[in-house]
Amino acid sequence: MTAKDGSNWCVECSHGSSGGIKSYPHSGHMINKPLSDVKQLQSTFGAKVDPKPGVLAYSFTYDIWLASHKYEIMIWLDYKGQVGPIGAMFKDNVALGGYTWKIHKGSNGVNEVFSFLNHGKTTSGKIDLKAILDWINVQKWFKEGPAVVLQEIQLGFEITSTPQNMKFCLAGFTVTS
Repeated sequence: MTAKDGSNWCVECSHGSSGGIKSYPHSGHMINKPLSDVKQLQSTFGAKVDPKPGVLAYSFTYDIWLASHKYEIMIWLDYKGQVGPIGAMFKDNVALGGYTWKIHKGSNGVNEVFSFLNHGKTTSGKIDLKAILDWINVQKWFKEGPAVVLQEIQLGFEITSTPQNMKFCLAGFTVTS
């Protein structure tokens, strides 16, 4: 791994072609406030992946944690290969936060997981995370309602399979709350 700072780093890996997530190199931003106290939550993001010949499976994903890891919101910005969300599809073509999503809802046996898969697949831009969290709250998926505590926002790569010396770079990450 090489890093300029927490928002600009690269990781090189050689995971081979077996299944299952091998690593989640990421950066994080702590919030630790009830959702009702968060008036805005914007984020910018950037990634660079130079594909090489061979089996490649990964997602460029936000992981948002709430209520002592009771809830995990996964926001799939870009993804390739044999990767997929936890749970069944709940709804498709939902416009939120500046993007259009296919939404899945399920559990990994430890926490509730709500996955938003970007139709457009993008590696740079900005996103309104508050709009997504408010939408989930309107669905009544947070048992605590707006009192649910938003803990941390993470952004990185869930890496499953790679050819030799595959490089993944985070090229920008900001959170404004």
